[in-house]
Amino acid sequence: MIHSKSLAEEIADKIKTMLKDGLIQPGQKIKNEQELIEKFNVSRTTIREAVKYLVSKNILEIRRGKGTFVCSVPGTQDDPFGFDFINEEERYSYLWEARKYFEPIFGKLAAIRATEEEIRQLRKIAMEMEDLYVEIEKQDISQTSIDTYCNKDIEFHNLICKMTKNPLFERFSSFINKSVLINYMHPTFRDTFPKSRKINTHSLICEAIKNRNPELACKLCERHMRHGSKLYIGVVEENPS
Repeated sequence: MIHSKSLAEEIADKIKTMLKDGLIQPGQKIKNEQELIEKFNVSRTTIREAVKYLVSKNILEIRRGKGTFVCSVPGTQDDPFGFDFINEEERYSYLWEARKYFEPIFGKLAAIRATEEEIRQLRKIAMEMEDLYVEIEKQDISQTSIDTYCNKDIEFHNLICKMTKNPLFERFSSFINKSVLINYMHPTFRDTFPKSRKINTHSLICEAIKNRNPELACKLCERHMRHGSKLYIGVVEENPS
């Protein structure tokens, strides 16, 4: 049976086409309700239904008091790979294995394709992480600082995904976020965190990207993941033989 689209769905399709054609960008605020009514010559109810439909598809998001915006990565759901349905005891090892193979590629492409502004943003995040780590060491263990560091860690890796200039790779940030969050939430990791880090590979990766050295960026990302496998919870290391 063929589904006949409602007027609201047709308007939603037109807004999606504007996004695909680059007329509106991820993260950008869209026209207000009255402007959309005038643009598409439809009722207020139709516009509201169209927006509601796009919100349900993770294409638009409503920010209370600010307006309606295009999602930063349109169409990506909180759990696009269905990780919540994978056995919890095995989930993290699968996440880590995926990161181990993909992140070196992301680092390599970032060194080739990143804009100068993105590199400035990455350096800023890396410096903030460095300052936070010093603060954590001085205070022995500061749970608030570790939470902030976790957020910066996620921000760092998300930006590298964006630097690849491959929209599919950018969508991989969702499983990287889950991998990082699972680890930072584990009590054992939090307790040993101030003593665990020997070298800040985030800063080294950032410098390789800044210097447009894709091979070094790739190797440093591999090193980052190898070092992490010794620290992070739930990772099953490969047999070295």
